[in-house]
Amino acid sequence: MIKKQVTPFHATSVYDIDVNKLVELDVKYAFVDLDNTLAQFDLITPEKRTYELVKEFKDKGIEIIVLSNNTEKRVAPFVSKLGTSFLFSVRKPFKRKLKKYLINNCITLEESILIGDQLLTDVLLAKNIKMKVCLTEPISKKDQFTTKFNRLIDRPSAISFVIITSLQLLIFQKTMKRFLLKLVRHFLL
Repeated sequence: MIKKQVTPFHATSVYDIDVNKLVELDVKYAFVDLDNTLAQFDLITPEKRTYELVKEFKDKGIEIIVLSNNTEKRVAPFVSKLGTSFLFSVRKPFKRKLKKYLINNCITLEESILIGDQLLTDVLLAKNIKMKVCLTEPISKKDQFTTKFNRLIDRPSAISFVIITSLQLLIFQKTMKRFLLKLVRHFLL
């Protein structure tokens, strides 16, 4: 699978991550994406397994910090029940907000990992800031409208193949058209 080649760490879900492996890597802070990584995007209350995950990480000395491109209205009520820190409207893959948080809280990249389900936002942010990253599969097949485009790249399918092939064909046709026009001009002039 292509996702496994993009990142050194891959898990079926955040709930399947071996926390002991993170401890071995000296991770103290896990920045975990909210929507479709920690919970379904339309879930307003954490599930029992989410509370258990936060406790397991905490017991191993790892603090979970939830980060999301979603609004404070979505993130705060969900995360406040977990009792963890959070960042909202992060604008992943741009690193500005996360970098500022790291500096303000004296957190180093070496002791941090980003866990998320999207290549274009989570993985790209981690690569941009040079943080360890673990890519997970989405918890749900159901996505927010704003995420559907990213999934075309995250999950190559027949539809995305057709779209990409069509774009390549259009580019080829434009290139050929220019070539033929140059050829005709050359021989007619």
